[in-house]
Amino acid sequence: VYNRTLTITYAANGGTGTVGNTTKTIYLNSNSTTTSDQAVTLSNTTYTKTGYTFSKWTIGSTDYNKGASYNPSLAYNAAAANWTITATVKWIPTNYTIGYTLNGGTNGSGNPTNYNIETNTITLADASKTGYTFTGWTGSNGTTPQKGITIPVGSTGDRKYTANWSKDTYEITYVMNGGTNATSNPASYQVDTPTITLADPTKTGYTFTHWTGSNGT
Repeated sequence: VYNRTLTITYAANGGTGTVGNTTKTIYLNSNSTTTSDQAVTLSNTTYTKTGYTFSKWTIGSTDYNKGASYNPSLAYNAAAANWTITATVKWIPTNYTIGYTLNGGTNGSGNPTNYNIETNTITLADASKTGYTFTGWTGSNGTTPQKGITIPVGSTGDRKYTANWSKDTYEITYVMNGGTNATSNPASYQVDTPTITLADPTKTGYTFTHWTGSNGT
């Protein structure tokens, strides 16, 4: 029986940080096979990469969890006195959420609820609300309402947006046909205006019979 030193180095694959090498003495028979199960424990320490989460260590074509056991006999080179193996990080994009506070409105069609660093640039559609005009989003973009908010490809982090509204005002137009409108009849209303009941107009020598128009013919 004789021995060899196995060193496992770690490749960051675009990440940052320090992961120390793993070394172990492997005992071999005269035919250059391991004498018993002498598995090596892969590092529990990993690199970091903005916008990505550690997925696996990859050795050759096989993936391993951090802290998993690796059997060195799978890659032993009998011609080498000692040997080195590289475990490379496999990254997956980190998923971030996009939250919306709509204040009674309906979100714009296609506005996503999540994204990652590789997602194509997102442009937020306007929300809608009956009786109101959408003035813009506030939140992760700041306190000034803005339309057409973009989340560029390469962005990271959870985001929150609040829909802002201005109340619409609707005009009421009267065609009096020679009559005089009642002073209580309003010239406009909004979605939350209390119920309006139109008062009858007057015309000397005539009796008011009815209104036509938005109510029908």
